[in-house]
Amino acid sequence: MIAQRAVNELQKFRFPATRPSLQIKFSGDVAELEKARVEATLRGDRLQRGSYEIRDLSVAAEWNNQQLNVTHCEWSDGIGSFAGRANWNVQASSASFQTRSSLDLKAFLDAFGLGEPFASIEFQAPPAVEVSGSVNFGSDRFRPDIIGHVAFGRFTYKKVPFSDLTADFSWDGERTLVRDLRLRHQSGQVRADLFDAPADFA
Repeated sequence: MIAQRAVNELQKFRFPATRPSLQIKFSGDVAELEKARVEATLRGDRLQRGSYEIRDLSVAAEWNNQQLNVTHCEWSDGIGSFAGRANWNVQASSASFQTRSSLDLKAFLDAFGLGEPFASIEFQAPPAVEVSGSVNFGSDRFRPDIIGHVAFGRFTYKKVPFSDLTADFSWDGERTLVRDLRLRHQSGQVRADLFDAPADFA
């Protein structure tokens, strides 16, 4: 349930200021929790996980008719902010989401043990990332349909400095398309479109 998941995650954080507040409204038959309606609101001024600090956290979610609807999830850190929403339909085995971030990406990923792909990158400006899409968890196979846009300001990769990088991308679980990739260095600019599919790369 929403409440238990929220509690499990909160146990991994420290709270330098006041503890977050979690409000829950429940209606329905306790014997049939999957048919119950639950509304939850989570708010926190400051939450810290490792060296990463979340500020002004606000999350609102509802469980009803076997659907989990996260109407908003927002917070900021020392560099930028995050805003997202999501929906999970249990009966249809599908989910959809939309996110926008200008967070301190490396610090956030490191705090959750996900920073390895960015280990060789140092950002001098907050990266802007927008991702949206849907996922089908059908019995036959995993079917994502994801699109997004990234815009990196000044950054270094393995000590090599770059001015910026922008790209649009999409992924359907088998094929990946990177469109209008632009990477600038003081010596010039690279522009490319990339397509990766089973037994095919262009």
